[in-house]
Amino acid sequence: MALLLALPFLILIAYPFVAEQGYLTYVILIILAYSIVGLYYNLLVGFVGIPWLGVMVPFAVGGYTTGYLASNGFDPWVAIAVGAIFAVDSCSAFLP
Repeated sequence: MALLLALPFLILIAYPFVAEQGYLTYVILIILAYSIVGLYYNLLVGFVGIPWLGVMVPFAVGGYTTGYLASNGFDPWVAIAVGAIFAVDSCSAFLP
């Protein structure tokens, strides 16, 4: 049981030694992003019982905006910041 609790920390300690591989970093980031979306959707359907995909709109809007800006020559950090702003702005559609 203690090994299971320590496993994420061991992975984080070992990661800088293999972080030079860009593909591994990409895969870990994709896993983390979809884990967050899956966890949120699991909470929404599991506890509330509402199968609604509208909560993924900010995730899609932010990702699309970031990808669009980064592929059209903007600095990636600027694209991430603008994508985050657009994602937060798209959340206002769900507020009363």
